[in-house]
Amino acid sequence: MADTLFKVKVADRKEAKKIHDYLKEIPKFFDALLCMKSDSVNHDDQIEVNEEFLTLLLNKLVEKKQEYLYILDRAGLIFRETDEIDLDKMTNEFVHGG
Repeated sequence: MADTLFKVKVADRKEAKKIHDYLKEIPKFFDALLCMKSDSVNHDDQIEVNEEFLTLLLNKLVEKKQEYLYILDRAGLIFRETDEIDLDKMTNEFVHGG
């Protein structure tokens, strides 16, 4: 994402930066995802995943991804901004490397 921030349109930069800052904060929540439990009698260690929190985090990530994809599309980084797309020309360029 950081590699595309410079290409985002001026009108979308504030929102793109907000999404970027949100994503940079996620690692500090990783500790809340896992819980280590030790059984000293059986000498057994178990890792439990906080599935509810994981689902919430993944849903939020998908939401932020969709928001950013919309910004990238408006900047012309996903689909070309032209009205006509010549698929034969694109295929020829791909096949012949030019």
